[in-house]
Amino acid sequence: MKEQPAVNDHCVSAHLSSHYHTLDALRGAAATMVVLYHLDKTLSVRHFFPHAQACVDFFFMLSGFVLVIAYEPRLVAGRWSTQFLIERLIRLMPLILLGTLVGAISVILEHVGVTTGNRSLLLLLARGATLTPTLATDAVLYPLDPPAWSLFFELIISLAFGLFLFRASALVILGLTALSAALLVRVVVHDDGLRAGFSGGPYLLGGFARVSFAFLIGMVIARQRQRAALPGVRVAGAVLFVVFLAAMSVPDNRPWTWVYDLFCDFLLFPAIIVVGLRDAPRPSLVPIYDLLGKISYPIYILHWPMEVILRHYLGRSPGGALRSAVYAVIALAVTAAFAYASLKLYDEPVRRWLRGQLRLNQKKRNHST
Repeated sequence: MKEQPAVNDHCVSAHLSSHYHTLDALRGAAATMVVLYHLDKTLSVRHFFPHAQACVDFFFMLSGFVLVIAYEPRLVAGRWSTQFLIERLIRLMPLILLGTLVGAISVILEHVGVTTGNRSLLLLLARGATLTPTLATDAVLYPLDPPAWSLFFELIISLAFGLFLFRASALVILGLTALSAALLVRVVVHDDGLRAGFSGGPYLLGGFARVSFAFLIGMVIARQRQRAALPGVRVAGAVLFVVFLAAMSVPDNRPWTWVYDLFCDFLLFPAIIVVGLRDAPRPSLVPIYDLLGKISYPIYILHWPMEVILRHYLGRSPGGALRSAVYAVIALAVTAAFAYASLKLYDEPVRRWLRGQLRLNQKKRNHST
């Protein structure tokens, strides 16, 4: 059975992998930049890619694009909403569970020899495993695996897509996009950048603004693609990579960060997706591009707790450009290796088994009727 497309498009999609290899690779590049960006907080390595927090919005845009291309026709054709939502849970939850477990291990290692609140840790485990956020003001939504915040919003927008967005007219989608754009501008100006969604309280509203706007833009691009109404611009994939990496490397120039981040969301990311759709990489590059796409979700959801575990064994970076680079290489290599092993030995087998069980249950229901 062909694997279904992932809802969170740092979650690889079979449909996307089959036709849009460059977008796969760009998603992998975005996830890698997020990994390196967070080294500042986990290992005290100097900031790489100061604007990489905006890459989450790039993921949301790809998600909207993929869901329209891969699922909207089936949702429009019949009663498939429940099946769609189950597919999304099967795609996302195994690695969320693993990320939460690795996060718990990282907390235990950080507090070796210290009396810790076992009940508190168990509560955090339960919250993380069920993707139940911590909503207190300024509290991280998922303390054991902070990047899971984007998966929380991803599931919410997926629910909205499976229930009503798939049948929304172009006028409704444009209206919702305009409303979410206005809210996003307000949030980004207030926060001086794309910083909302990671924690509870007032920042939660910003997370909804980010996912709504980016996802809807992805939907618009996909529907225009289906109508062959997108501009026919062709740019080599290598140029797209250079532009993307360079854009995320621009120094964080406060108090004007909000201007640049809005430029990325409103212009740069949609343009990269539209142009990337038309790029056809050389056959020798396709396996590399597809690998980058496949590993993007596991490396994203697992990198934070893995970096905390590395901090336990390596300590924080002593500073200096060379030492920071060494720490970054070690962290990226270890995290990527663990992410790939988790994909092949855990995530893909678990999803195959769950989908097999789902098919068996469907057959039983069909026979009973």
